[in-house]
Amino acid sequence: MYRKHLIFVAFSVFVLACAISLANAQLNQAPSEALTNHQIVQMVKAKVPAEEIIAKIKHSRCHFDTTPTILDELEHQGVPAEVVSAMSEAPFGEPAKPQTIVETPRVEQIRVVPTQDPNSARETHDTHTVKGNTVATATPATQVSNAAVTIPVTGDLADEITLGFSQQKSILSSYAIIKGTPTANLAQLVFANLRATAAFNGAPSLPYDIEVIERSDANAFNTMGGHVLVTSGLAELIGESAGLWAAVEGHEIAHNIYRHVYRSYLREQELQRQINYWRYRIALGDQSANWGLLAAVTAGKLLNKKLERNDENDADQLGLRMMVEAGYHPDFAINLFRILKSRSGEQSKFGALFSDHPRFITREEHIRKLYPEALARFKSMWPDAATSPGGRPPIIATLAKVSSKQDKTNNAVLLQLSYSIHNATGREVDAVFLFSLKGQQVPSIDSTFQGKNGSLVAIKRFIPTSDDESSQLAFVVPTSALGTQQHKLKARGCLLSKNEILECSKEFDVSFPSH
Repeated sequence: MYRKHLIFVAFSVFVLACAISLANAQLNQAPSEALTNHQIVQMVKAKVPAEEIIAKIKHSRCHFDTTPTILDELEHQGVPAEVVSAMSEAPFGEPAKPQTIVETPRVEQIRVVPTQDPNSARETHDTHTVKGNTVATATPATQVSNAAVTIPVTGDLADEITLGFSQQKSILSSYAIIKGTPTANLAQLVFANLRATAAFNGAPSLPYDIEVIERSDANAFNTMGGHVLVTSGLAELIGESAGLWAAVEGHEIAHNIYRHVYRSYLREQELQRQINYWRYRIALGDQSANWGLLAAVTAGKLLNKKLERNDENDADQLGLRMMVEAGYHPDFAINLFRILKSRSGEQSKFGALFSDHPRFITREEHIRKLYPEALARFKSMWPDAATSPGGRPPIIATLAKVSSKQDKTNNAVLLQLSYSIHNATGREVDAVFLFSLKGQQVPSIDSTFQGKNGSLVAIKRFIPTSDDESSQLAFVVPTSALGTQQHKLKARGCLLSKNEILECSKEFDVSFPSH
């Protein structure tokens, strides 16, 4: 009886040990189904905390699309920045755990095996002997500094086209396409004109198209495979100006011609292969591999950023060339940046057009360097700008200086505004000073200095007599016009044409003399 009891106890312990071992194996085993962008978005919409999502990413097999266009879309859909960062750093999840662990392995003669499929997350392994132990080691990728520069682009476009349709479908699943409106029709017309230029000749055979989507932010972007998307927020901002549409579309088409998104995708895949390799080394117990991982990530990200900035400059240049050949004055490109800067603020990291592009002022400076050649080409092809598809060029205005000083003799403030203005011959232009106090408009009790809502303004209308005019205007605003006891105000100088803001200065201090 006692012996049977011992056998039963031993058998129970054995079963319990097996159960515990099985449970641990299940806990340590990564899920077989890979996480995707869609699943991350669904978790965010379900209000799963960011730290839980990141933990799941770190312990799951993943297959994320981390190209810039898609990352921008993820942030627009509310995915926290830290989650997007985690997705970027581990698009294929954690590497498989090795069967044999050694403390400080010395891995030698590791063979580089190129990967043909950029979508593949699989690793090729060689077997090496390390201090008497046989272990499996991941095959490393080539050095990131070289790979990012010389990454090959396959001559067969099928891969990019397939990925492009997938990206486009993913984005369009969240937004309605706008068709049949004046701006949507104009977008298609300008797109066709740009593609008919000599600058477009020789472009890769991609299924180029453009769609306007129902999205409130002002943005335009491209996916792999020749697709361009413009938000309704941007369409409303640029309206029915064919020249502004050409500036937007030309830049995005140029990105597709150069296949910038696809090249970025391949660079990211190459970087991830290196990251997986160094993580595998760390899992083998090689603590020095931490430095290799840090170097790969840091150098890879910095180099990719530099190459992306170069891509923007290349797209500006080719886009501008397509614009002028299609009959749109290069001043429309400059005007586009100015409109976006004034409406969206001086920023470019999401929330405004070209979310991953350099700052507006930086891009305007770059366009101005390309401007002389572009203008000469436009004039040679379209001697009369008024008859070109884009029509007369837009007014470009610059405020060189605004200033104020007290005139105690006449109990007033003297304001000066220095400006230069182009393409405005014969057009009415208003120079305006607007006043505020603690962010609020200041009332006026003098009808001569009253706006439509009774606020304090000073206005002078003038008509330029040449297409390149520079001058200075002087204003005198009496203290008696103030509808407030406060004499220390803020002011801003602006140039307007038909109530459209051409240029505004920053706020500056104005001090009115006491009565």
